[in-house]
Amino acid sequence: MSPSSSSGYNILPGTTILLKNLPAVHDLDNQKTLAPFAIGIDFNFFDLGSSTTTNNSKLTQLKGIKLIDSGLHFIHYVNTSLGIRAGFYINCHEGDLFIFQWDNNLEEFKVFLFDKKNELIFDNTKTNKRKIEQVDDDVDEYSLNFTMWKKDVLDDYSYMINYSTLSNQENFTNQDWKSQISHVSMDLINEIFPKQGRPTFNNQVSSILSTLDASKEENEKLLTALYNSASERLNNVNTKQASADLENDPMIKALKSEVANELRYTTLEFKKTIRPNASLQQVTADSLDKSWYLKNLVETQFGGYGWNRLIGELQVAFINLCILNNFNSGEQWINLVKLILMSFNAIEENQIFYILFLEKLLLQLNKLPVELVEDGEQEQEAILKLKSLTTTFNNFKRFIFYDIESNDKEIKEIQKMTLKLLGVLNSKFNMFIKVEDDDEDDEDDDDYKPVIVDV
Repeated sequence: MSPSSSSGYNILPGTTILLKNLPAVHDLDNQKTLAPFAIGIDFNFFDLGSSTTTNNSKLTQLKGIKLIDSGLHFIHYVNTSLGIRAGFYINCHEGDLFIFQWDNNLEEFKVFLFDKKNELIFDNTKTNKRKIEQVDDDVDEYSLNFTMWKKDVLDDYSYMINYSTLSNQENFTNQDWKSQISHVSMDLINEIFPKQGRPTFNNQVSSILSTLDASKEENEKLLTALYNSASERLNNVNTKQASADLENDPMIKALKSEVANELRYTTLEFKKTIRPNASLQQVTADSLDKSWYLKNLVETQFGGYGWNRLIGELQVAFINLCILNNFNSGEQWINLVKLILMSFNAIEENQIFYILFLEKLLLQLNKLPVELVEDGEQEQEAILKLKSLTTTFNNFKRFIFYDIESNDKEIKEIQKMTLKLLGVLNSKFNMFIKVEDDDEDDEDDDDYKPVIVDV
């Protein structure tokens, strides 16, 4: 479908993304290929030049994406020669027009958003005000002139990629994407993603996350190590001078400056899962079963969002892992799965949640690229050490099929979902989960080892 140039833009169905000033991938004069560049939406990737070819057979650049359905979508791009990916979420409404204008100096997109009334409601080159009252020096009037953008949309519309037809690629439908982000909201994304000092007017565009961005927890560990190392070097210096030198240490200053780029996942501390003032029996119980810690985490940190917030963070971490190959997101995903599976009493108390969790985990494992997972031969290069969950899955299977006493239909559903889950682990990732303990398969970190108190 092509829009009529005589009609208003707001007749266009769905959301439209117009791509402008994308990096050149071909030097036609010198007949050579420049640094490759790819852009994508959700789990789809497109190389520049993948759109329609012109009459003179020269590859055209990608013009845009059309007919995007309402809701959250993840826009991502990568310089494939460097392998560094970056991305951000957009919240689409019917009739929205996004303009993504590439900035070669910043190596990121300037983003402008017009609603179905043709009003500019978002401009990420602005730093303060919600209403666009004036133009920044580095953005010309053309950038904010909807009439000019409308002409580009009309000219390029027939060359844009149709989002609604992407369901045939890799048997992954648009509905599958919605299932992968079923418990994700823009509020949750803004809570987790780096602050970066960027505005999120109208709650429709998130900040940017990259492959290299670390979590707050990881940076805090590194900062502590740097302080300890620097303190040892300055051991013989007077206290006042040592304190000043610590704060001026270049590595410490550099790490502190990264606060705006931190991922702010929920901090999970497996060495602190024992309740305060615990009896000896409770120390042993809380070490073997993380239910108290899990429930306390949900009640004290997630507020009214409750258990749904836990699923949402699991989904955000998974998307960041799969699309951006973000290492710390993979670590958070592993730890969330481990914590939930190690909370045995919580299973009987919150059966509906565990059915939902296993359903979402099964979807994720089916989508998880095998190349991201260690294969036993190149573990040091793998982003995700899935086999570190072997013992956790063993214990979960034992509890579900042998230790639990309930015959509720919900428990039977959990058992059914567990069998499907174990089948995927076996067939796709060569993880054979058995009930018996096997020390050779136990790759759990010492942080997760239980504390047994002899009473």
